[in-house]
Amino acid sequence: MGADRWEQLAPWNPDPSVALLQLQARFLADNVDFASEVRESLANAKESVRFTREEGDPYQLLDIYQSDLEYLEEISSRPLPTDPQERIAILRRIYQSGAQGLGNILDIESVAGFGVESDDDGWPLISRPLTEQEIQAGLGSATPTIEEAKEGGHKLSDSLGRGESICFPVYDKNLQPVGWWFIGYTLD
Repeated sequence: MGADRWEQLAPWNPDPSVALLQLQARFLADNVDFASEVRESLANAKESVRFTREEGDPYQLLDIYQSDLEYLEEISSRPLPTDPQERIAILRRIYQSGAQGLGNILDIESVAGFGVESDDDGWPLISRPLTEQEIQAGLGSATPTIEEAKEGGHKLSDSLGRGESICFPVYDKNLQPVGWWFIGYTLD
């Protein structure tokens, strides 16, 4: 399966890492039924353990399935967190076993230069802010509007690989910043 491109608009904040957290909280609230995700993942983990025990484990996956099940049972044994970043951390851990990530802005853990830096393999997943020169070269303007970002974002993202992300500020017609445009690719 190939990686899919995603794009999201974050609210304006001079610090793109703060804008990222605000965007993630909104995305989580609007798009994820957290309790159902945990419940369904727990049921799937139980079934994976049961099936592997009954049918055999030629690929040595039972330990992974059991670890996932133990984690989910522990999470389910107490009230689910309400903090968006705690919920996102749990979702990342749930999807970690599948090595595909969440497939959206929730995979991004920080913004380069504003938080944890990635290692040579790109982990944790970070978004790299573009320079004014890169924005100008890719979009024809160093102060792109939301529409220009929507229309030309593919030009900026053509060089990105799986799990990679970039971000840049977007502006209104008066050249006032109105948000951060995040573009990335899924892991799968």
